[in-house]
Amino acid sequence: MSFPQVFHRNAVPVDGPAGQRQHRGVDEAAGPAPQTAEPAAAAEPAPQAAGPAREAAGPAREAAGPVPLGDLLRALRRRADLSQRQLAERSGVPQATLARIEAGRVGDPRFRTVERLVHAAGGRLAPPEQFPLPLPAATYELNRRYRDQRRWANQVRREVSVRRVTDEGLPATQWRFVAELPDGRRLGELRAHERSPRLLYGDLVPAGEREIVLDGVLVTGACRRLGIGRRLMEALTGEMDRAGITVAHAVAEAAGIHLLVKCGYRIETSRPYALCLDRSVGRRNY
Repeated sequence: MSFPQVFHRNAVPVDGPAGQRQHRGVDEAAGPAPQTAEPAAAAEPAPQAAGPAREAAGPAREAAGPVPLGDLLRALRRRADLSQRQLAERSGVPQATLARIEAGRVGDPRFRTVERLVHAAGGRLAPPEQFPLPLPAATYELNRRYRDQRRWANQVRREVSVRRVTDEGLPATQWRFVAELPDGRRLGELRAHERSPRLLYGDLVPAGEREIVLDGVLVTGACRRLGIGRRLMEALTGEMDRAGITVAHAVAEAAGIHLLVKCGYRIETSRPYALCLDRSVGRRNY
């Protein structure tokens, strides 16, 4: 387990007589500083702190590579002039756990445990650049049924193909497209027909002008939201370009409106009435 870098709030070089007093607080194993009878010796700068404390404070740690977690915690604790018992009381972590971490006998300590120890010692955690790491897709789909559905949907998207039907005795003005799998199973169908706007507007429209009227788009329920309806509409648009037809009309409701709008259709201001002829209404007994 890798941990973020550990920094101390007061990571500054240690120099001069004040540095000697601070060094005595950092390295508690060295004991009290020896008294000297030469005044000139006190004026000389103290040697730089060596060991883990020096590596945790200066840029030399970055050049030397990663430092073991136990050495970093020990350096922070000594810099804060705390014993293991005091740091354990501040952080709420058992002293035995702290001792094992500093000794390197805990191979994978919990992140929250390390975070509490570092904060109690006056340090902070800086997350490395690779965090947060992306989680695999399997982490979000613990249910095997969802995983199988996702795999099946991806397979359908790869294998489905759209073609225009021209070999079933359809008239030239009837357009039909089907979406099917390699084994012949049909997943969707689009039907449309041509009409002449000259019949509607008379001589205002040049002779030979044609328009498309979309009769409907149908996709099986299990394969909806897989892009099959859009692919059928794209096939219709491509065939219109090859035939030189630039206008298509459609009447839709509910979800069909969203599909057509996404495929480039616009809603006209006039709303046609929905009419129905049902000759069996007078014969019903309810």
